[in-house]
Amino acid sequence: MSKRLGRAGFAALVVAGGVLVAPATASAAPKACALGTWKVSKHTFTLTGDGLKMTGSGGKGTKLTISAKSLKYDFSKSTKVVGKGTGPGGEDLGSWGKYTKTMTVGGAFKGKKSGTFALRPKTAKGSAVVRGGDAGSSTPTETYNLAKSLRAGNLEPIIPFSGKFTCGKKSLHQWYKYTGDGGTIKVDVWFKR
Repeated sequence: MSKRLGRAGFAALVVAGGVLVAPATASAAPKACALGTWKVSKHTFTLTGDGLKMTGSGGKGTKLTISAKSLKYDFSKSTKVVGKGTGPGGEDLGSWGKYTKTMTVGGAFKGKKSGTFALRPKTAKGSAVVRGGDAGSSTPTETYNLAKSLRAGNLEPIIPFSGKFTCGKKSLHQWYKYTGDGGTIKVDVWFKR
C-alpha cells in the first residue's frame, strides 16, 4: 500500500507541531559567482524521524535565475520530484510532485565562491503550480499555487529557504539541513550553467 506525503506532512515531520522559522536573510548581495542563470542537474532529499524514512530526487531541468535581491524559478522544463520510503508502521510511502510555470522570491547570497543563502518566503509571487499524487498513479491528488504555499511557510524540497552554497563559473551547489522535534530533512541541489 502506498501513501502520500503532502506538503503539510513534509513540514510537520520536521517540526512536529512546532513552527519552523526561516533564518534571517543573508545581508550581502550575491557576487558574480552565484549571479546568473542555472539549471538543476541533480537534486536529492532525505527525511527521517518518528519512524519515517524517505528519500527523493527529481526536478532536473528547473531553471534558476539569481539576481542581487531575488531568485526566479522557471519549471517549464522540470522533471517530477519523486519520494519513496517507509512510514512509522513500516508501510510503504510514495509520492510525486510536478512543478510548472514560474515563481520569483526575494533572497540573497552571502559570500563570493561559498557561503550562505536565505530566501524571504513571504515575498514569493508567481503563477507556478504544483500537482502532486501518490506513487504508482499519474492522477494528481492535490494542486496548489507554489508562491502561496511558500508564503504560508510550507517547505518544498526543490526550493531551500536557507542554507549553504559553493559555486564556480559553471556549477552551483546549494544544500541545507533542518532538524526539528519530529525529525530531519536534508536537501542538496546541484546546478550547471
